[in-house]
Amino acid sequence: MTIRLKKRFCLGKVTASFGALGVLLDSEQDTDFFFRRHSRGDWGYSDANANELALATGGILISEYRTLKGVTLLVVTELALKRTACILPHEYEKEGI
Repeated sequence: MTIRLKKRFCLGKVTASFGALGVLLDSEQDTDFFFRRHSRGDWGYSDANANELALATGGILISEYRTLKGVTLLVVTELALKRTACILPHEYEKEGI
């Protein structure tokens, strides 16, 4: 695993769903921790090759993380729209960001 300290891309407008905020509150964590990991190219449990290709082509970056309580969170950046959201997996599958 490569640890990067510099941001690799701009997150743009950042948001978090109420569901993700509730999960983070329960685990006593905050969105900044996950946004920082994502922006540095730490994709968590996601497909690193897919994210590297998306980064090179201006696509959608998806990072999958686990909270301290084991709950899955997604951080999704739509590079073309300059926006990033921290959401629960079912929220992305249902509505996108």
